[in-house]
Amino acid sequence: MRFWELPGPAGHVNAAVDALISEGCVLIESGGDPKGFATVFAAAYERRDIGTLTIVDLADVLGLPPAEALMRRLLPRETRVAVATARTLCQSVELEGEAVVLHGAGGHWQSWDIFMRAFARDRLRTGSVAPLRVAVLMDELPARPGGDYPVLTAAPLLGRIDTALYVAQAMRGRGRGAFDLALIEALIIELTGWNLPLADALVRLPEHTLFAPFDWLREQQAAAVPMREWDGAPFRCSVAAATANDRRTIARRVWKGQLHTVFPWLEEVRLQVVDAYANPLLRNLPLQTPYGTTITVPEDLEFGAITHLLRNQLDRPVRAMLERMAEVRNCLAHREPVDGTKLKAVQSEFETWRSGTAAGRSPGSQWRAKGGR
Repeated sequence: MRFWELPGPAGHVNAAVDALISEGCVLIESGGDPKGFATVFAAAYERRDIGTLTIVDLADVLGLPPAEALMRRLLPRETRVAVATARTLCQSVELEGEAVVLHGAGGHWQSWDIFMRAFARDRLRTGSVAPLRVAVLMDELPARPGGDYPVLTAAPLLGRIDTALYVAQAMRGRGRGAFDLALIEALIIELTGWNLPLADALVRLPEHTLFAPFDWLREQQAAAVPMREWDGAPFRCSVAAATANDRRTIARRVWKGQLHTVFPWLEEVRLQVVDAYANPLLRNLPLQTPYGTTITVPEDLEFGAITHLLRNQLDRPVRAMLERMAEVRNCLAHREPVDGTKLKAVQSEFETWRSGTAAGRSPGSQWRAKGGR
């Protein structure tokens, strides 16, 4: 999936096209890719079937006043006027129905701001049927953009859904089980944020590195980029965080990735264990907790309570499995990432227990409770 096909960027392009069509003059933040944005913007504009749009790289006309630069790029020599102004461009019969998207204004923004203000005002006064439309793209918006024309910021360009779709596409073809795939994708999403090129690199890493990515991220310090908004809040690039020795931020992101996948998986495991040992658990209920509540149904029992109630009935492997699951859940509940080796061991133990339960092994098996159903 290409960047501009993601919902956030595609929505930004369409909003920019709408603004240009309705207002005729607009300043647009390009999300850090002016040339790429210009191309998709032109395609989206022309799909509306309201006219043609020309892409102009202002680097080709640096040093010229904005109106003169536009006239030279848009009009053949024989139709140019002696003095180009915002008004003459608005009134040009040759430019009726035309639109232009500009990039490369960067260091000369002050003169373009003056032009844009004049163009926005003069366009309203012209008698032209369909005066020229002008969109200017900026890598990042200037500190004080003008107030006479609409300004579209790219701050909400990428959200979690965009990163999730991008990572899922990049992970396609990796032969993993559903849980492992979901966990790896969640880890990459949390570490990536808005920095999609980082996702391309993370996808290629071995799983053990994704569980402890700090050292690898710090080695990529040449690729560190500034903080930007993602998912409605400022998000510091993981490479920049690691370069600044911010271990806490990286650990928190690994924890969040695990939280999204491991926690729901643990709850499903807990309920399967409760179902398998429902009869002996029921015989030990109701249970008064240290917190003053009373548990009357097995489904409300946590791993620790299950292990305690069945302490004289479980074989050692099953008890060890439940104790490790309690440790994993406790880590996640206290905002601590789980060691990858420990998580793999718990998964393996559960799969062994589940396969034994599904095969209907006798109550004497190490994978069934003594006296269980």
